[in-house]
Amino acid sequence: MQLLANDLNALWGQVGDRRFSTLVGVEYDPETSEPQSVELLCPLYRHDEEASS
Repeated sequence: MQLLANDLNALWGQVGDRRFSTLVGVEYDPETSEPQSVELLCPLYRHDEEASS
């Protein structure tokens, strides 16, 4: 959620309202278990609309 909240405009600019996948890396504070940093580990993958058969 931290990544979406902080980078929503950038993500929207890349994928708009289309479905996408990505991997997110998170470093946590071992004492509080709160996230300390969040980053994309790979480029955004945009899912193509599946054609109906």
